[in-house]
Order: sequence, then C-alpha cells, then structure tokens
Amino acid sequence: MRCDQGRRHGRRRLPVRPLENVPSDNDYTTGVIAMARASSPNSQATQFFIVYGDTVLDGSTGGYTVVGKVTSGLPSLEKNITDKGLTAVSGANDGSPKVATTITSATIK
Repeated sequence: MRCDQGRRHGRRRLPVRPLENVPSDNDYTTGVIAMARASSPNSQATQFFIVYGDTVLDGSTGGYTVVGKVTSGLPSLEKNITDKGLTAVSGANDGSPKVATTITSATIK
C-alpha cells in the first residue's frame, strides 16, 4: 500500500536519497515500511509504502530502502483500509488506499 502522493509543503524541496538498507534477497516481509521511488534508484524522497503481506519485489534496479516496521495495528490497517480496496497502479495489490487514510502517530525506537 502506497502512502503520500509526493506532496511537498510550500516550495521547499526535499533531498533525494540513495538506496540503503535494501534486503539482499528482495524479500519484504509483512509490516515493512520502505521508501517508494521512480525507476531511478536515486529517486526516493517523500513517498513510502507499507507491506501488508510477505512479498518479493523486483530488485533489478536496486530494490527499496527499508526504513522501519509496523509493530502494532497492522490487522486494523488491513480491516479498515486495504480490505476496502486499493487504487491499482501496477497490479491488483499495489496502489493508494481507496479509503482516505491519515497516520496520526508513529513512534521511532
């Protein structure tokens, strides 16, 4: 499930970051939070996605930087958001939620 539409606040542009912390086997497990990007490996900036089911992603262009993991609330996410459908981007299980979604808190440990 993709989050954010790449909106940048005001005119401030966020820097693009290089790939790092990419799974060598391209295996992204349930709950992983990773940076979304365009086809260029150095295009990640503001968008991220949450993996809600174990999946292997194409690593031919470098993979995706893992930035964290959902440690609680994933069943609620699935019940209230992903079960209602996604706006398909490149496949049935890829896209933005059809239900308006706001993350109201996050804890970094």
